[in-house]
Amino acid sequence: MKKFILPLFIVLLISAVIILNHKHQPASTPQVQCPFLVPANGVNGSVIASFDDTLIIRSEGKFFMKSRTGTYMINSSEAYFFPWGFVASEEGKEVFSVPKYVMNYGEDPEWGDILKNISIENTSYMIKVNHLIACDYGGKILWKHIQPLSYLWEIKEEGVTEKSGESSFQIYTHASEEYFFMAKFLGKPRYHFGPDWLYIYNENGLVKEIKLGEPPEPPDRIFFTSNGSYTLLGFNLYEGDGTPYGGRIMIFNGSEVIFDKFISRNDCLCYPVHGWGQITLKGCARFGMLEGVGTYCNGTFTYEKE
Repeated sequence: MKKFILPLFIVLLISAVIILNHKHQPASTPQVQCPFLVPANGVNGSVIASFDDTLIIRSEGKFFMKSRTGTYMINSSEAYFFPWGFVASEEGKEVFSVPKYVMNYGEDPEWGDILKNISIENTSYMIKVNHLIACDYGGKILWKHIQPLSYLWEIKEEGVTEKSGESSFQIYTHASEEYFFMAKFLGKPRYHFGPDWLYIYNENGLVKEIKLGEPPEPPDRIFFTSNGSYTLLGFNLYEGDGTPYGGRIMIFNGSEVIFDKFISRNDCLCYPVHGWGQITLKGCARFGMLEGVGTYCNGTFTYEKE
């Protein structure tokens, strides 16, 4: 019997040491998957947002996050913060399947050399892309989206390529309290290549796509503004010769469109949308339009000349 006491004592001693050592080990840090989070120490700056046990700090032009996982720098020049996490992006170059818009010209008995049709081909090409990634404040990746920043075009004359090139999309982003907005507009040339788009995301990823029209020229004076719940989007539209012919105003409650108005004035070559908008303290949307100001409040649209 005694010959079993010593081995048993050794086993109990080893077990006790393991248990005591485990108690003195620091708690393991949850694994951080988000590629934008870089460990940081001694951050001093202004707190710009707070979500439960997470602080978002702005310091020397950079964003930092303090949470249960530690302190991290968000390694992105642009980031948007929500109660469920944040969205950041980075640009890179990679081979990506992009549309190539082929404009086919030919002879017409009556009109001579004309654009007969436009065809779209998908091709793999090394272009700039925008890696859009959403992460929660524990460092977990919620979703990823790759947005191509370029498209290709080609002009053919009776089947022979005359010109070709690469053009860039115009990308505009904004955030409300719960949603991330991204508007994507074709640049030049654009002809009848297809519509512009608005994408709306939340913590689950893409929740809505909205066609913004197919104007012959790229819109301009594009603006986003928000008071948290309500978001206002506005932009000007142009004819093929560059003449302004209208503007569009859209107001969102979360991701839902509650106001969508096209404004035009045929006898005035002025800017329909001045390029500014605001959400008032009362929750009304105000925006510059033609020679006055439009207001949308509690379901009613009014307009006042300045």
